[in-house]
Amino acid sequence: MTPTSERREHSRITVNERLEFLSGEIRGHGRLTDLSLGGLALESPDPPLGRGTRARVSFMIGGQKVETEAVVTRDDPGGKMGMQFVQMAPHERFGLDEYLRYRRGEGGADKGAL
Repeated sequence: MTPTSERREHSRITVNERLEFLSGEIRGHGRLTDLSLGGLALESPDPPLGRGTRARVSFMIGGQKVETEAVVTRDDPGGKMGMQFVQMAPHERFGLDEYLRYRRGEGGADKGAL
């Protein structure tokens, strides 16, 4: 079996930001723990959403709010969830890519803009 990091399409960075999610009538919050261009991981005191559940997620990165659709790909009873982005506005994807490149030291946006 291939290690998880080798199966990932996008490299991840460690973050510690507040995140909110909404799925139908279910509203929750948590801490964004890692982030990539393809998705995120979070820890939440709220019960995890089930695998395959779509949710609207919002969080701040580099002083900019990101609000997009994601689907739960991993969940556990301890409140950890992995989510894959399924619909992201082009300007948000561009901003996320710039932020990730900056955090990985690959250039990207000017530090003053973040």
